[in-house]
Amino acid sequence: MNSSSGQRKQDSCYSWVVCICGTLASAVTIGLMFSFGVLYPVLLDHFKESKDKTAWVGSLGIALIFFSGPVTGILINRFGCRTISLVGAVTCAVSLVLTSFSNNLVTMYFAYSVLFGLGTSLVFAPSLVIVGRYFDKRRAFATGIFGSGGSLGIMCLGPILDSLLSAYGWRYTYRIMAAAVLGICLLGCFYDPNVEKDPHQVTRDDPSLTQSAEEIPLLHKEKQLNVRVWRNPEFVKTALLAAVVSFGQYSPSLHLVRYCEDIGISSEMASKLYIYNGISSIFGKILFGRLCDFECVNARYVCQTAEFLAGTATILVTLSKNYAVLAAYVVVFGICEGAYISTLIIVMLTCVPDEQRATAIGWQWFLSSFSLASGPPLVGLMAEKLGSYVPAFYMVGGVIIFGSMVPFLLQCFPQQSSETIHANGPAEYSELPCENNDE
Repeated sequence: MNSSSGQRKQDSCYSWVVCICGTLASAVTIGLMFSFGVLYPVLLDHFKESKDKTAWVGSLGIALIFFSGPVTGILINRFGCRTISLVGAVTCAVSLVLTSFSNNLVTMYFAYSVLFGLGTSLVFAPSLVIVGRYFDKRRAFATGIFGSGGSLGIMCLGPILDSLLSAYGWRYTYRIMAAAVLGICLLGCFYDPNVEKDPHQVTRDDPSLTQSAEEIPLLHKEKQLNVRVWRNPEFVKTALLAAVVSFGQYSPSLHLVRYCEDIGISSEMASKLYIYNGISSIFGKILFGRLCDFECVNARYVCQTAEFLAGTATILVTLSKNYAVLAAYVVVFGICEGAYISTLIIVMLTCVPDEQRATAIGWQWFLSSFSLASGPPLVGLMAEKLGSYVPAFYMVGGVIIFGSMVPFLLQCFPQQSSETIHANGPAEYSELPCENNDE
């Protein structure tokens, strides 16, 4: 249902259509990117390169999703979520086709790591931003559902990729996935930009609020790099937490299949761990996304606690080589990862004004990209040199635990208020909530 001005209402039926489309788009792109661990052993055997060099294929792709964040934010503000998501889907499809013809890792660095990483950023970021714009009272719950898209993709694509690899080989597997990625073009068509403004972001009652953003001078879309979000202490704490945690957040899943093979577990059994991880991650994202709709729940504290537990579990899993223990680990890690991603998105969407959300997400991704790029290759290098993944997993767990403590270390810095834009007047400063409420 649309408002009298022709804008779509927040928290409406169409809002959930947008949320579902964004979730499915994330499932295909993010799910495929983070299922690289299934392809990793196959590429190791095919190209006969070291573990760290082969791991760069996946880690560079993941890093570029986030490294390109600031530029993606500018593009979203300039061209809109719908256009950028369509461009991203086509880029991803072309990337996968080119990857299928690669004859060495250097070619894969460009065809897969660079192109698919950039394309995924152009799909995921606008999906995240548009879902945030379409919800107010249920934003935390909606972002939890959206965040579960990646886990849904990992859960489904892990076994699917393993079956495709066995039946057709890795080259045809990439070509088949290219066709699936093109389906995102249809999903992006539902990203209608004509949605009412967030009532919590505009504080003055004025008739001009029924105008479009372009008609209000102070709400003009930003078309250049914006660093104002770094004056927001809540954003700084969250961005630094994510940057440190990202070093180890995705290393276990990327090396999971090879680690299982090293301790005597088949790749078929190892690929099933992605199902357990995906289900538990979806559960964590939806559960904690819904919980953070309540005023008494602090999203950032949930985020920190989840990562502390994830780091601890990563250290403890090395004490056993039993498949049941590994299954329990991926379930615990999945729930913690789900809680972390869901609450991280909530904090990022609610600690800055609406017009700064794309910029804030872009900067947070950019900062995290460096640790994302270096984590998996370093884990592979340590495993190669030391002959075991155990020391590498100790390191990963320790880094994650340290990252969860970063916001507490920053508490000693003086607190400043967040910047909000009023529709009829200069920028003022007022405190923004760190989580959404039901009321």
